Amino acid sequence: VVSATRLSAELGLSLKAAYIYLERFLEEGLIVEVTHRAARRLFALKDMEPLREIVRPPKRSQPGRKRGRPRKKESQETCPPDENVDIRPVEPAPTFAP
Repeated sequence: VVSATRLSAELGLSLKAAYIYLERFLEEGLIVEVTHRAARRLFALKDMEPLREIVRPPKRSQPGRKRGRPRKKESQETCPPDENVDIRPVEPAPTFAP
């Protein structure tokens, strides 16, 4: 698994040249992109293609939602409490007495 930054550093190329090589290798089918991203992508050899299915895509914001943490009202409306949860009081842990 390699990034364009790592490839450029290891081979002594410019970052732009490393991206050009990686794009050519991608078009030829020698490598696959495994990160599901448009920026800061990681590439692997074609034999490692199942890795793409394992890598989680980046989190994307929900359409219509503003930046930042949702207000309490909004978060309670979207996530109703689970009725099947068993909530019991927790007893304190025993102390060590030598």
